[in-house]
Amino acid sequence: MVGENFTMGMRIKTTADDGLLFYASSEDNDNYAFSVALKDGKIVVVNTAGTDSQGKIKRNQIETMNKYNDGESHYIAINKTGER
Repeated sequence: MVGENFTMGMRIKTTADDGLLFYASSEDNDNYAFSVALKDGKIVVVNTAGTDSQGKIKRNQIETMNKYNDGESHYIAINKTGER
């Protein structure tokens, strides 16, 4: 299962507009997942953390304001704390 707390980092160098950079999910339940991707050159982080009492998937997403597909090297650090 995707842990509640973790820190990760990666270096990217790309000119692509879109692409999956990292994905992890629970072995037994895709409703628990964490991904890092490029969308229109921006970094997008998505965390899904199970379902609420109505069965709706709990999903959080953040996106950078800047673009990182300029062909330069960039280091991405992500610190996830708690379920959300």
